[in-house]
Amino acid sequence: MRDLPGVANTGNAFASFLLGQVQTFAIDLQQTDIQERAHFQEYFIQDDWKVSERLTINAGLRYTLNFPSTEINGQTAVFNVETRQLDYPGTKPVRPLKKDNFGPRIGAVYRLTDKTIVSSGYGRAWIEMAGITPFTTPNFPFLQDVSQRTLDNIAPAFVLAKGPTVTPVGPTPTAGLGQGVFAVDGTLGSGYAQQWNVSVQPELTANTVIEISYLGSKITNIGIPDSNINQLTEEQLALGPALLQRVDNPFFGIIPRSSSIGDPTITRAQLMKPYPEYTAVSFYRNNVGTTNYQGLAFSIRQRMSRGLTYSAAYTRSKLTDIASSVFDASILTGPLTNAAVADSHNLERDRDYSTGDIPHYFAASVVWDLPLGEGRAKHPTGVVGVLVNDWTVATFMTMQSGVPVAVTQANSLWYAGFTTQRPNLVGIQYCPLTSGHTLAGSTRPRSQRPISSRSDPPLAIRCEGRRTTTSISP
Repeated sequence: MRDLPGVANTGNAFASFLLGQVQTFAIDLQQTDIQERAHFQEYFIQDDWKVSERLTINAGLRYTLNFPSTEINGQTAVFNVETRQLDYPGTKPVRPLKKDNFGPRIGAVYRLTDKTIVSSGYGRAWIEMAGITPFTTPNFPFLQDVSQRTLDNIAPAFVLAKGPTVTPVGPTPTAGLGQGVFAVDGTLGSGYAQQWNVSVQPELTANTVIEISYLGSKITNIGIPDSNINQLTEEQLALGPALLQRVDNPFFGIIPRSSSIGDPTITRAQLMKPYPEYTAVSFYRNNVGTTNYQGLAFSIRQRMSRGLTYSAAYTRSKLTDIASSVFDASILTGPLTNAAVADSHNLERDRDYSTGDIPHYFAASVVWDLPLGEGRAKHPTGVVGVLVNDWTVATFMTMQSGVPVAVTQANSLWYAGFTTQRPNLVGIQYCPLTSGHTLAGSTRPRSQRPISSRSDPPLAIRCEGRRTTTSISP
C-alpha cells in the first residue's frame, strides 16, 4: 500500500509486496549479438649509428594505422548534437581513419670521459583509437533498457499476476527521447604517449657507479569517463532553489511516460539544460584527457669484496592527470549516472594529482654470492658440491609514499546534470569558484590560499581537488 499524496507515514511497502504491486521495473533487451570489429597496422624502421668512438645514436620511426571500429551488422546509433536526434551510420565508421600517426624515437649515448657516460632519449608511441582501448560504437537502441513505473505513487506500475507491458523502442531518430544518449566527437583520433629522459652515469671508483636521471612522460588524448554535457553551467546554478520549482513540461506526451522526465511537470533545471528532452548526453569513449609525469632519480651500485653487492635508488616525482580513470569498457545502453567528472564544461577542474602519483619511492637491495661454486673461493665436488655450489642470497626493501585519497560528498546537484560533487576546501586553501584551480594547478602557494566556504551559494560546484589527502604505504 502506497503513501497518500501529502500525507506522511501512510502506506506500507511490504504490504504492496504481498499484493504483488510493482513500483518500478526495468529490463535490458537485445535481439542480436553486438559484434564490433577493429584492426590496426604497424610499420617501423630502426638503426644504430656509431658516429664516433664516443657517440652512438639509435634512431627509429614507427607508423601506426588504427582503423575505426564498426559493428558488422550496422547496429550503431549516434546522437547528433546539431539535429538533436539519433543518426544511424550502419556499417560506416563514426570516426575517420587518421593517417598521420608517426612515432619517431631517438636515443644517444655519449662517453663524456673514460669514467662518465651521458645518455638521453625521446620516443612517441601511438595507442588505441579511444586513447586506451579500441574505439567501439554506441549500440542503443539495438541494446536498450526499457522500464515501467508508477505514474502517481498510488496505482502500481503493474501487478505481478499480469506482468509488465513494456515495449522495445524501434531504431528511429527520436528513439532516445527521455533517456541518456551517446554522441561521438568525430574529430578525435588515436591517443599517443611521449617519453623522454636524460641521465649522467659517472664511475666513482672501479666498483662504484652512480646515476642521476631526469624522466618525463606525457599522454595526450587518453580516455576519460563519459561526462554528461547535458549539464547546467555554474552561472545557472546561482539561481538556487528556483531551479527545483516544478513547471509545465513542453515535452509531455512526446517523451514516454516511463521516463523520469515524462510527467506533466518537470523541474525548471531540466528545461534549462542544453538538451532538455534528454536525461543525459555524453560523448562516447571521449579521449580528451592528458597525463603528465616528471621525475628525478638517483641510484648507486657498488660491488664489494667476497661477492657482496648492494644497490639503492630514490625517485622524486609528480604525476597529474584528468579524472584518474577512463570510460566504462562495458557495452552500455546509455551514459552512466556516476561518472567521476565534476564539471563537463570545464574538465580542468578535474586535473589534479593522479591516483597513481607516488612522489617518494626508495628501493634498496643486497646480494651476496656465497663463496662456494665455480669461480668462487671454494668449489666442493660430489654430492656436497651439488647441494652447496652457486647459491646466492638476496634481500630487498622498498619504501614509498601512499597514493592520494579522494574526499567526496553526496551529490546534491544530480537534478542539474552533475554526476559527481566534491566538498569545498577550507582553512588554508585558495579556491575561487570560477577558476577550477586544484592542488596540482593552483598558482598560489598553500600559505596564501585562505578560503571560507560560508560565502558559497547554496547550490554551487565545490572546488576541492580530486585527491587532497595522501594515504600511508609501508
